[in-house]
Amino acid sequence: MDGDPQQSLPYEAVFDVNPPRGNCWASSRAIGPLLKELPRIEGIELADHSEFSDPVDSSQLSRALAAAELCYGRGMSQKQAASVLNTSPASLSRLLKLAKQTGLVQITFHRPINLQLSEALQDQLPTLRKVVVGGTSRRDVANMAAAWYQERDRTGQVAVLDGGRTVADFVEALQYEPFRNIQPLPIVADPPTYEQAASENAVKMATKLSTSRLYRLPQFRGPYLNKAIDEVQQAARQAECVILSVGPFQREFTALEFTQHLGLDPAEIRSRYPSVAAAIGYLGIDEHGSHISLREVDERLIRALSYNELRSLSRRLDVDVVLLADSREKVIALEAALHAQICNILFIDEGLAECLLRRFSDA
Repeated sequence: MDGDPQQSLPYEAVFDVNPPRGNCWASSRAIGPLLKELPRIEGIELADHSEFSDPVDSSQLSRALAAAELCYGRGMSQKQAASVLNTSPASLSRLLKLAKQTGLVQITFHRPINLQLSEALQDQLPTLRKVVVGGTSRRDVANMAAAWYQERDRTGQVAVLDGGRTVADFVEALQYEPFRNIQPLPIVADPPTYEQAASENAVKMATKLSTSRLYRLPQFRGPYLNKAIDEVQQAARQAECVILSVGPFQREFTALEFTQHLGLDPAEIRSRYPSVAAAIGYLGIDEHGSHISLREVDERLIRALSYNELRSLSRRLDVDVVLLADSREKVIALEAALHAQICNILFIDEGLAECLLRRFSDA
């Protein structure tokens, strides 16, 4: 089933205004109401400067941030913004250039959401609260999910993160937002040698969102560590958002290959568990979505959430359990995850959506 290009939203260039660390400003979503207070905010100088001094100081960064917010956040023309900031259009242009050079402004291109495929798949998956289809790659899926995640006020929320490349791309796609106090939590205590580990994804998310707390799941048990494990597991059971990825339990897919970071032989693990079709949240499931315990893996990983706890969270209306998936090669793994009823929100690319719809029609 081909998507109708006319049913897709146009490509969009998004300018994200990012404050420097240590600056008094919040993100572009919060900075708007403060613009009228610009002349009275400490550290912001509105007088005109013909050239920037070298090196760039905090006053120049503050003025660049204000210029970026007016032009990109409030939609003003450069002439209007220059008038508000009591500077010349030429100086304002240099301020905008400085904002881009220093990373205060980032330009991100988002692939369009395919409304036709999204609606068709939503009709086939009525138990899901939201289905979003768009793009042609893993990064497209991650970008869509990241944009959706940051549309809502998630201040103070606990976010449980899976491992894998797709979730790593999701974290990478998040825009810097200070003072949100998101509390990331890895779904398992996976080894640091695994580049896309859940623990690593949680650390990167904490860096992006200036979190008040990063939950760290100990990798070992013991009299003292057991208390810390219980605390993390309790927080995970009360999480407001879980970000998951799914992959085939086959060679050359990270769902299986990561086991080598546990000191296991992926080929041997595959042969021991032939009925495992996919892994999600480091949990093995068969093609019908039933949980299959991977004994060697379970013995080496301390989990924040079990299979049943994930399913329980996905049934709650106040919790977002989000599944990210891409590529046609994952269609059987995705079907298994959907049978498991382990998520309530789905983000996938167009190729995978078309393949899944064909399987529904053939069934």
